[in-house]
This record gives sequence, C-alpha cells and structure tokens, in this order.
Amino acid sequence: MSFTRDSSHGRPPVSVTTALLALNAVVFLMQLWLGGDGDPQQARQPVEDALALTAGSIRHWELWRLLTCTFVHYGWKHIILNMWGLFFFGQMLEAQIGRGRFLALYLLSGMLGSGLWLAFNWQVPAELGGASGCVFGVVAAAAVFFPDNRIMLMFPPVPMKLKTFAVLFVVIEIISELAVHDRVAHLAHLGGMLVGFVFALWLLPRNRRRNLLRKLAPEAGGALKPDASLHRCALCGATEKSHPQAEFRYCTKCEPAACFCTEHLHGHAHIQAEPKG
Repeated sequence: MSFTRDSSHGRPPVSVTTALLALNAVVFLMQLWLGGDGDPQQARQPVEDALALTAGSIRHWELWRLLTCTFVHYGWKHIILNMWGLFFFGQMLEAQIGRGRFLALYLLSGMLGSGLWLAFNWQVPAELGGASGCVFGVVAAAAVFFPDNRIMLMFPPVPMKLKTFAVLFVVIEIISELAVHDRVAHLAHLGGMLVGFVFALWLLPRNRRRNLLRKLAPEAGGALKPDASLHRCALCGATEKSHPQAEFRYCTKCEPAACFCTEHLHGHAHIQAEPKG
C-alpha cells in the first residue's frame, strides 16, 4: 500500500531571510571554532583564508570571493549589527517582493558592493568581509517600497521615516569614506545601497516608479520635469509652460482656427463654441 502526502498541508517553506541568518551564524561559529573570535588583528583563520576578499585573490581568479566574503564577520559586534538589520528589514522586503527576487537582491548587493570596494583598493593589502553591503542593499530597497514606514533608531532612540533613515545613512557613509580613516568598508556599503535602490526601482510598478522619479527630480536640480505639469494642445500636442495644467485650451497657433471645447472649463455640459473670426 502506498501513501501520498499533500504538500499543501505541510510546513510553510523557510524564508530566505531565516536561511541567510542561519548561514551567517554557521560561518561565524566556524570562525570561532577554528580559532580566535573573528578579530582580523589576530592570527589568520582557515575560514577567512578560504572566504574573505583580497585583491590578490581576484588576481588569481578566485572570483567566488566577491560573494563568499559577505558571510565572513570580524567579531561579535560586526555580526550582531548586520544580522539585526537583515532580520528587521529583510522580513518586510521578502514578503513584498518574494523569495527569489529577495535572494537575488541580497546577493547582487553584496557582490557589487564588494566589487566597488575592490576597485578602489586594488593596490591596498587589505581584505574585506561582512554582510554589510547586502544589508545596506536591503535597507535601500525597503526604503523604496516602504518610504513612509516609521522606525525607531537604537542610538539615539529617535523615530524617523524609513526614507529619511536611508538618506541619512548615505550621507554618513559618504562623509565617513571621505573624512574618516577607519577599517570600515564604506564603499561596499554605498555600492550595496545603490544596487538595492536600482533593483527596487526596477521592481516597482510603472506608475509608482514614475511618481518616485518625479519626486526626486526637484532634489536633483529639476532634471526631470513631468509632462503633466505642462499644458498640452488638444490639436497639435505642443506644450506651453505659460499656462497652468488646469486650463484646457489650444495653443496660440491652433486657437484662432479651432473649435474651442469648454467642457473642462464649465463642468460636464459639453458646449461647442464658435470659432473666432
């Protein structure tokens, strides 16, 4: 006698966020088990030797390190902050865009963020590790999908909108990269955020993407001007900046010989006005 199991009544699939949290934790425990506490100032560890990113490793075509370095962490503070960000923002974003797209965004943010860091540190004897680029990509994407969601900062405990939080981090990372000389890979963070923002923008419905770009345009110096802000002639399609959107009229060239429709000026009564002259 054979039995079949109805998969629809089984356990729900494990979320990608949970799987990534577990994988990062396993790698960090391996670092602790094989030596040290993940501090790069201490003796070298087998896990770091195998997974961390250096310019020398890429010269030897070990391209997988662009991805594997995102699972290496240097100390408890490093992994706790990254995993907190992944847990907090990853769940909401994964529920919004789906498991497959979320995984793609996470991995691409980490890989391309690592690549940006590497491009500016090609001659530097340093190594890169950490999921920060991935997490910053998740934060940027979450800010695109949930810009007005309010969050509470830990230090200091200040509430702010998610879009403000993302912009604040961009500013901090740029200033830190230019003015602060530390061992933090700020370029990897910025690269991850850029990938997350572009990826989320691509996933947005067309109308939301258009509206977002229009909101960003004034902040970028007015480079993007929506057509809706201009009056468009009903005959030739030309626009006139001098007339507000509320006016329904023909352009100066078409108006003298046109039959002027006053429907939009005088309610729903469709009145055909006589042409001038």
